[in-house]
Amino acid sequence: QQAARGIDNLGNTCYLSAWLQAMFTFQEFRRRVYQARDLGQSNSQYQEASKVVQQLQKVFAFLQCSQKSSITPGELLQCLPAYMRTGGQQDSCEAGRYILSCIETHEKNVEKCPRREESAIKMVEGQMRFVTRCHCCGAESKRNETFWDLCVPIPNESQGKLDQQPQHRVTPTANVDEMDDGGVSVSRDGDRMQEHDQLSSSTQGDDLANDVSLSQQVRKLIQPEKLCGTEQYFCDSCNSKQDATRFCGIEIPPEILQVTLLRFSMSEISQKNCIKIPFDTALELPVNNTDGGMSSQQYSLQAVVVHSGTSVNSGHYFSYVERSERAEQRWLCCNDEHVSLADFTSVQNLPSHRDTAYILFYHQVSNSKQTCTEPAVPTVLKSEVEKENLQVTAESVKGFQNGAMPIVPHRNGGNFDPDTSGGGFGGLGPGSSWGVA
Repeated sequence: QQAARGIDNLGNTCYLSAWLQAMFTFQEFRRRVYQARDLGQSNSQYQEASKVVQQLQKVFAFLQCSQKSSITPGELLQCLPAYMRTGGQQDSCEAGRYILSCIETHEKNVEKCPRREESAIKMVEGQMRFVTRCHCCGAESKRNETFWDLCVPIPNESQGKLDQQPQHRVTPTANVDEMDDGGVSVSRDGDRMQEHDQLSSSTQGDDLANDVSLSQQVRKLIQPEKLCGTEQYFCDSCNSKQDATRFCGIEIPPEILQVTLLRFSMSEISQKNCIKIPFDTALELPVNNTDGGMSSQQYSLQAVVVHSGTSVNSGHYFSYVERSERAEQRWLCCNDEHVSLADFTSVQNLPSHRDTAYILFYHQVSNSKQTCTEPAVPTVLKSEVEKENLQVTAESVKGFQNGAMPIVPHRNGGNFDPDTSGGGFGGLGPGSSWGVA
């Protein structure tokens, strides 16, 4: 196996690179993305979505086969909404969800064709069940909601505890309220911003980390929620607002589970909750059984997107990923163009207060297909990569003949120079000795 490649930063594009490196780790997801094909439809929404999918295929192909130490995502970046490519700060989770929405739009059009490819979006899609029971008449309302990531509230320093009644528990896949300028639906300022509003606007410390863990916070998502006072529920049977209890549970666990920690406050002073939340390589997700009981789905950690900074308006994204390196599973730190070896201790124990886990990517243990076998790259894309590889080799030979330092075909490792001042790269590196991540 060849070593991992970095992704060039084209001007505050780390938000995109970090998410791409995380999703590239899932080989079966990558294989299904490779299967997508252009149907040549005139539907503008499909065309815009198809462009994103095609460029995602290209990025994955070059990450998999290029001889360069880093690849350029410029064409994929140009397919994103205009507000995501202004050079300003962006949300890595929001960019990822936009790309997933394009995959979903593409696959919905493919469903109409005789030959149906395997769904990539189904790998990240889960389903939750919500039941609200009126305290007055006992009537129940029920609804199911699909999700692509679990949005997990975390404690804030001012309260010293978790908000007990978060307004939104999951990021829904179908909640779209506006169209971007390219025609693809995306919720830009909807549920995710409302979820973030539940957080304190003050920067957080580490003192509460000993009392919480990611597993505990995930389990709290399915605890019954009392709706009373200003949060009363409108009961159709009573035709009035009443106290009620809302129950929720996970009906269908996704194969790839994305857990987003709600760190950002979107108040007038946009700040970040920097509390460290301990996590491990294993995670148990409570799941509702068809017989009314409960069980647990086992997950294994594959990648972590880290945000380095103290505000939603500034900072830097990078990721830790577990990849097959020379037939062995190893953790790597992917920081824009730079990729270096790491270990799980480095992932858990981020050294700087400003460096915090933001999105955690897990894979179902029972359905794990994370083998050392890389998916086959489509012929057209493979030819494009091989053409560039020949150019890299030719330039290397020419430079060597002219006495210049040659361009070395990719053998990355140890080229990550952390910013020990605490800014930029966040002072990362293997061998850190801090308590929690």
